[in-house]
Amino acid sequence: MVQLDPEGDVIKTLKIAVTKRNELAHGGVEMSHDRLHKTLRAIRNVLWMLDVARGYAWAEDYLAPLDHDPSVGYRRI
Repeated sequence: MVQLDPEGDVIKTLKIAVTKRNELAHGGVEMSHDRLHKTLRAIRNVLWMLDVARGYAWAEDYLAPLDHDPSVGYRRI
């Protein structure tokens, strides 16, 4: 299970994403394709963890490691 803790990969990834977003918005620095996908996976995991915290146990099945291939195991919307 992926866990949300202050020292975990999800939090680190989101902190890096905030910095990269600011660099992109204010300085034109680009974000790599891999970094973007890792960030989106972290955000997705946070949303699933919120569902789990609300009592929706089924949402835990959708949590995935940040290095998980997004084309495998996720529903495309």
